[in-house]
Amino acid sequence: MAKIFDGVNASIGNQILLQAVADLVALRRRHPGDDVTSRLLTHVAQLDDTEMGQQLITLYGAGIEPLTNLITNTLLEMLTNPEFSGDLHAGDASVREALDSVLYRDPPLANFAMTYPPRPADIGGFLLPADQPVVISYAACNNDPTLGTHRPLGNRAHLAWGAGPHSCPASSHAYLIAEASILHILDALPEMDLDGHRDGLIWRPGPFHRSLAALPVTFPTS
Repeated sequence: MAKIFDGVNASIGNQILLQAVADLVALRRRHPGDDVTSRLLTHVAQLDDTEMGQQLITLYGAGIEPLTNLITNTLLEMLTNPEFSGDLHAGDASVREALDSVLYRDPPLANFAMTYPPRPADIGGFLLPADQPVVISYAACNNDPTLGTHRPLGNRAHLAWGAGPHSCPASSHAYLIAEASILHILDALPEMDLDGHRDGLIWRPGPFHRSLAALPVTFPTS
């Protein structure tokens, strides 16, 4: 999945992923258990093996990479932005509000949704041809310099979950998982600090996601 998101050896990653989910579907048809794959196999839709594989890839792709990036990017803000972390530690803001701020300014899927203009369209002086794919940038929407630099904590006026009938159906679950993860991390390692400088961090390649290769930290060992 990482190869696909990074755009590095994506075709190889896709082959590995397709084979892995095909093996999983075959295994659960023979030996069902108490797991997502087994439950999907008993669904009234009666998905065939190909449909099952694509459904699992969608679940894994949407449920792992973006959520991991949301947790990591929020922790990065807590470790490097004094105003951000100060509001949290002072009790003036909640982890949920911190998550929304990251979704507003630095969403884990920076660019994703595609649209195909049915006719040529002029957007800010740029001509978009008809019937050609246009990638929408969630990150760019709220980082326009004309909006100014002030970004209130917890602003939910973002498109990180998408919008309309194709918006993320599991945003409430993602909020819950991310919030619980960060609370557990802060409870276990309250004196955690970034190991190094923010400018020295390495971001993974790829046209869609906003993902760190690693988030190195230090913390007391006793």
